[in-house]
Amino acid sequence: MKNNKNIEDQEKELFSQLKPSYSKSKEDVWASLEKTITEDQTVQKTKTIRFVWLKYSAAASILIAIGLGLFARLYTTTVDVPAEQNSQHTLPDGSIVFLNAESSINYHPYWWSFNREVELNGEAFFEVEKGETFSVLSSMGSVEVLGTSFNIYNRDQTYTVYCKTGKVRVQNQQANEVILKPGQVTNAESLARETTEDLNSEQIMSWRLNKFLYNTTPLTKVLEDFERHYGIKIDIHMNHINELHYTGLFKRDIGAEKALEIVSFSFDLIIEKTKENTYLVKQ
Repeated sequence: MKNNKNIEDQEKELFSQLKPSYSKSKEDVWASLEKTITEDQTVQKTKTIRFVWLKYSAAASILIAIGLGLFARLYTTTVDVPAEQNSQHTLPDGSIVFLNAESSINYHPYWWSFNREVELNGEAFFEVEKGETFSVLSSMGSVEVLGTSFNIYNRDQTYTVYCKTGKVRVQNQQANEVILKPGQVTNAESLARETTEDLNSEQIMSWRLNKFLYNTTPLTKVLEDFERHYGIKIDIHMNHINELHYTGLFKRDIGAEKALEIVSFSFDLIIEKTKENTYLVKQ
């Protein structure tokens, strides 16, 4: 019996040594557990907020990029030249446009690096810097070049393109197409046949030299040029004016009345000034 008691005493002593010792009360344990849970929730909430912020930040960046892209694509520069004036304008790549009276161009300066494109109404001479394709759009056709100089006349139903240097591809709305070489010209009628003509450039380029140069040109066209260049109104009271053609050369700086006198002399016409900047032409 004595030996059994000794064994029990030894077991108790051994288990007493193995028994964990708790230094915290039950309240302390619950408080510690609650703190751990709260900290875990805070970390998780922070991660969620950060994810949401990143998601909205990315979306905002995409919207800003789209907005800037649309702004660059749609923002338009317009150059409008009134009657009595000629103007010179430099495009973003250094290409130069010389605009005749009552002419205008539109282009997108912030989109220029992606697409060199100009819309023209009226008459202009272009000196294009080499680079990506350069296009000029008009109501009756389009011109495409890489680096060259050329003149475009686009008024009413008249469309004429003259190539001075390089090569020019001209296309009308019906997809008829011709390639112009230096000294060649095409117009609406030639484009319909997909043909070109060799031409003395003096008549087409006379406006750039500040001259009027006509060779069997319809008188109606001559008088329209006077209206644009001098900023005047010409009333025509005569029959068969469409049958009259004028040939002549003189400087543009001589004034409206003198220019009308020179032309009227060839046809024995009468010129009357009815009011300020308005003239009557009759037989």
